[in-house]
Amino acid sequence: MPLDESETMIIEEEVPPTTATRMPIPKREVAATINDVSAQTVQERGQTTFVDALSNVAGVNPSLRYGGFDHLTIRGFGGTDFLILQDGFRDERHPVVGGEAPIGAMAGLDRIEVLKGPASVLYGVSALGGVINIIRKQPSALASYQAGIGMGNYDQRLAWLGATGPVATQLGSKLLYRLDLQTSSSEDFRGLEQRHAGATAALDFQPADAHRFTARLVFLKSFFNTDAGVPVSGGGLSRGVNVSNRYNSPFDALNYEDLRAQLSYSYRVSPTFSFHERFSISSVREPYFSTETLSVAAENPGQVVRETFGFNHHMRPMMGNQLELRWQGQALVEHTLVGGYDFNFFRNRSASGFGQLTPVDLLTARETQGAPDFAYLREGLDRRVMHGVFLSDQARLHDHWRLALGARLDAFSRYARRDTLDPATGERMLRGEPREDDLFAPSYRVGLVYLPSEWLSAYGSFNTSVKAALPSTLPTTPGNVKPEVGRQAELGLRVEPWRGLLSLNLAVFQISKSNLVVVRPPTVATGEPTFDQAGHARSRGAELDLAFHMGRFKVLGGYAYTDARFVRYESEGTNYADKRLPDVPKHTATFWGTYRTRLGFGAGLGGRLGGDAYTSRDNDVRMPRFFIADATLFYERGPARVQLNVRNLFDQNILTSSGRYFVATIYDRQITPGPPRVVSLQLQLHF
Repeated sequence: MPLDESETMIIEEEVPPTTATRMPIPKREVAATINDVSAQTVQERGQTTFVDALSNVAGVNPSLRYGGFDHLTIRGFGGTDFLILQDGFRDERHPVVGGEAPIGAMAGLDRIEVLKGPASVLYGVSALGGVINIIRKQPSALASYQAGIGMGNYDQRLAWLGATGPVATQLGSKLLYRLDLQTSSSEDFRGLEQRHAGATAALDFQPADAHRFTARLVFLKSFFNTDAGVPVSGGGLSRGVNVSNRYNSPFDALNYEDLRAQLSYSYRVSPTFSFHERFSISSVREPYFSTETLSVAAENPGQVVRETFGFNHHMRPMMGNQLELRWQGQALVEHTLVGGYDFNFFRNRSASGFGQLTPVDLLTARETQGAPDFAYLREGLDRRVMHGVFLSDQARLHDHWRLALGARLDAFSRYARRDTLDPATGERMLRGEPREDDLFAPSYRVGLVYLPSEWLSAYGSFNTSVKAALPSTLPTTPGNVKPEVGRQAELGLRVEPWRGLLSLNLAVFQISKSNLVVVRPPTVATGEPTFDQAGHARSRGAELDLAFHMGRFKVLGGYAYTDARFVRYESEGTNYADKRLPDVPKHTATFWGTYRTRLGFGAGLGGRLGGDAYTSRDNDVRMPRFFIADATLFYERGPARVQLNVRNLFDQNILTSSGRYFVATIYDRQITPGPPRVVSLQLQLHF
């Protein structure tokens, strides 16, 4: 039966487009796994960073590398194999700089949507492991105000403000605003200092029912004094090393500044057809200098050899444009269609250089050098352009069946050049040879959803992903370099009995990645390494997510099993076949539960489990499994809430005799210890 006008309006207003579809489709009809992390959950757990927030999702392994760069793996794949979205727009930094970039303050956060598995058909190249969409709060017609302050051990400081409502009473809901401010700072047990500030302002203007304009400005500013972790030797930490030892120079620093502007316009042409135009432009600056490489000296195992690396990224402009047409109507069967054109432009000019510091004692980590000498040695220019056209359809074959089809074609081009600089003056001495790469990359997906009842749905899907193979070590004319290709098959089951009080999502999947670029040993004829694409990796797993909410009691949880391995991968004379992919624990689990009494008192308990993982493709350094518990106590009365949070409740990893656990890897031979007990107290107001 065709949708009438009232039905169409309900779908558009009550079911907004999701990260998984770019269409207004209920989650139970989506042939993919989607996880939501709400701002409420983040606030209840006393979490303030992007890495903290993603620790609520099983199957995602987030970490802060080098003490400032957010990194993660999804379903076994990390590096440049995932995509970050900011309010639906591609953040090109992660695909360009190795999957590591600071995110900054979570000012105005509404939720984070996690789409697991390949998603190039929706967002273009580089979306193999999944897509993370950071979604900020929208203006509301209901005026409200929020404020809060917090403090805790390790010099924690936190403050935020939020306000929304009509700009003027005489305009009613035609012109709405939203303003959010946030600032935070801390210094952890290893001396890693972080300072974050964020501001976001949004306007929503609807002069008529069919037209809507929105505008948003976002400013983020962060400082980190970085952290190179602790060096390992002989497969683990050297005897007697204190995990709080800090081997960084006191002059190390990462500064991050990000200014973004977003504009959008929506026009409902008819009850079944709408037009959407969205534009984003941003400017990012990331000056960085850090002690980055640590190694235990072979000739003197009591010393740590230190090397530095620095760069100054100027990423501007980063532009994205999305033009979409949506149609809901009848053509043999009911359809929900979205098609459009995406444009993305990225430009980065970055000077960089390497250096060395004097060694320090492994056991005491006492600093032995003053201000280091450092000079930029080269300057790189990286310019990338992507044009993409796509079409996706969700067809209602029957009351109980939905068919999802999608196809996309991306035209990707890259211009790169590396110039040599005079270390004394910083002027260009030698212009490098430019390298240009082009890629025409099709991707597609197909999914089938079965809905036998209102509380049960099952689905199967197949998705592909593509990524240009652009390793910096390839020669200027690499020949026929094929794009890296990802493919995923997934089966899933959703159960929502008792009118949605309980939600269970079960999924099993297999992802394969082919055409990995492999570095071969130097040839006798040239003395230079050769390159081919003999690499192949795959990830198999199962995931279970649970949500239960009844009255004043709420439980969220998830478990993921991920077996990610190289199937065929040989590099520099070493065969890595059947080795596990680095930074991917086989088992991850997370849960969080809260209960609030009638009198306003409440408590929460949660935790995160991580299985053992390897630091490198050699699989010779293993990070042990861990379980860390968190807890909260709170009291609510009227507009006020007082909240006490304790993270790492037992002050140790209860799964190992040493009590230690590790949360990040650097350069295969450096690991970052996890923090001990962290306590914070917050006062929150909501009017």
